[in-house]
Amino acid sequence: MDTRNDEWIRTGIALVDHQHEEYFRRLDILLAILGNSELNAHELRKSFDYFRSFAVVHFDTEELLMKISVYPQTEEHMKMHEFFGETIERLVQEMNTGGDIHYVAGELKVFVSGWLQDHIETHDMKLTSFLKDKISAGIANP
Repeated sequence: MDTRNDEWIRTGIALVDHQHEEYFRRLDILLAILGNSELNAHELRKSFDYFRSFAVVHFDTEELLMKISVYPQTEEHMKMHEFFGETIERLVQEMNTGGDIHYVAGELKVFVSGWLQDHIETHDMKLTSFLKDKISAGIANP
């Protein structure tokens, strides 16, 4: 999934866009790893580690922007962040307890490929539209 030229991931908030671009760059790496017939647990763990750290940094960024701008849909948005983290942790646990690596890798691929696209198109676009309106009104400057 090469997203470098896809405008749909652009929210108009530079910091958020940069983080999304990095997520998709790492997703491209994951997809290349999964395309390798000799998938190994070490490479898959590195992908999990990245998506775990992404969740912490990116979600903290968005949640801070929501709090300082008094975003009215903060709770709903944060629930989506929690769902992401819980799903990644469930998959890590499944792999760590001897789950089939190819099954876990396939689940990770499907989840991370679809989750962020849906999250950007629904929740992030609403948030960034709200932020841009506040910026235009001179109320905030993320």
